[in-house]
Amino acid sequence: MNKYDAKCVFKLNEPFNIKIIQDYCKNNPTAKVLIEVQNTKGITSEMIKQLSQNVSIRIAGGYDQNRINRFGKDIFLSSNYYYDAVIYSRNETIKILQEIEKLEAGMHVSWSDIQKTIYTYDKLKRKIMYDPEYENKLSDEIRSLRGLIRQQTVCAGYAIIFKEIMDRNNIDCEYVEGHTKISNDGKRSGGHAWNIVNIDGKKYPIDLTWDSTKYRSGQSKTFDWFACDIKSFAQRHYPLPGEKTQDYIHTLSQLPYEYIKKLSNKMGLLRTNDYQATTHIITRTDGSKFIISQIGDAEIDGKKFFRYHYTDIKSNGKKDYPIILYSENNYQKFVDYKNFGNKRNYGENEEEYKVRLTKYAENVKKGEYMFNDVLFSKKNIGDSISRGSYFIGKFDARRPLDKSIEKDLLYIKKFNYPTKRITRSDGSIITVQKMQNININGYTVSAYDIFEAVNENGRDVLKRNVIYTDYDFFKDIRQSMIDVYLSRKRLDRKAMETGGYIGYFNDKGIKIFYEDLNKYFDTSKKIDLNQFDQNGTHGR
Repeated sequence: MNKYDAKCVFKLNEPFNIKIIQDYCKNNPTAKVLIEVQNTKGITSEMIKQLSQNVSIRIAGGYDQNRINRFGKDIFLSSNYYYDAVIYSRNETIKILQEIEKLEAGMHVSWSDIQKTIYTYDKLKRKIMYDPEYENKLSDEIRSLRGLIRQQTVCAGYAIIFKEIMDRNNIDCEYVEGHTKISNDGKRSGGHAWNIVNIDGKKYPIDLTWDSTKYRSGQSKTFDWFACDIKSFAQRHYPLPGEKTQDYIHTLSQLPYEYIKKLSNKMGLLRTNDYQATTHIITRTDGSKFIISQIGDAEIDGKKFFRYHYTDIKSNGKKDYPIILYSENNYQKFVDYKNFGNKRNYGENEEEYKVRLTKYAENVKKGEYMFNDVLFSKKNIGDSISRGSYFIGKFDARRPLDKSIEKDLLYIKKFNYPTKRITRSDGSIITVQKMQNININGYTVSAYDIFEAVNENGRDVLKRNVIYTDYDFFKDIRQSMIDVYLSRKRLDRKAMETGGYIGYFNDKGIKIFYEDLNKYFDTSKKIDLNQFDQNGTHGR
């Protein structure tokens, strides 16, 4: 056992018996103990807190004994590689489980397996990014559950994390390794990892890595690689010969995006979100600073527009009032290029590599100037506001610098949603934007986006809540409504309980909720796939 004095192995579905470990550690206070579990199903962070600091835990997941037996002789898939990567200290295990528990807190117990799968996929896609410095990291950092703590990982990490949460929730999930390319002579290249979930007898392919990368590039509603077209998936995913599932064309099943979209909407996935992964503190060349969060995108008249939450930082370090801006330029795509552009393949010629690397550095500098000093300049933002719009236009590098911002008058008029900044009695500030009125069962319901920067674990995180009410906040913003109905605690609670429907106080101060609307916005309902017409959705 090398560095361990004792090992305690719990078999699959065997209860996690803390007392056995506690008793051994009590009798052997200096002994180093290794616990091995297949997954953390039934194990909580509070349980692990009861264990000695001398305890380490191996959470096998996709790196189980079957995989070690199959690939143990391969130099790149050696048993030590897999075995060591998924051994965690007691404190690491606590942090990992705490992150999983936060995610699972938003998962309704009544949901069907497909709902839990979509929810997990969406949350992990937003929470974890592909590590831009992966080449300098060890496998235990980027190919393990530690990605939950670091919020950065690679494909193997995404796949092992996704499988762990599926395992905890009794959803059959495979961890798969293979390649993205195969030549005519059978040579494989482009090592990759992904998942396959088995729900109600149908196997659905999952590539969380590629959708997370798309999300980081500014596409906020990405399910392109969730149970997607089987032919497309099979052409980019070739499993190793030893993997459980083969012959994807005849084995896997598809879910059309429209069904995923309907399920996501009924589950309220887009009604609460945080933008930690797409928030950046930026310094202009004149030294002034601002905070920008890319908070969504939409297609209008065939054009893609991006939405931003913008806050100036004053010279004294204090934040100015936030505003919501719109542009045709995609800042996250530039960030993706900045993080990964110098990692891309430039060919084998060393001189060519140096030239292209220099060009890359020039493009990054040019891009930073384009966004920081021109598009998001105080002058450009002020110009838009003076026109009664929050559309800051599009930077066009082909135009002269003094005319590089193009603002189509048609879109200047479109981006003027009613917006108010509201201060609660405790001094916290929220930005409320009225989006649309909806007729539901005879009720006229208004949808509002609420943005607030909250402090979590010592850092500011921008949160968004979508709320629905049959009351016009902008006509009568009583302090009681702001402090009670729009409190941070209540916004988060109502997102879970009613899918964002919050009701209102009437003129007499009585809380009003309509049962019909409560039922309409309820996100806790179990939704099975057979509720949808799925003709032609399966690959087999």
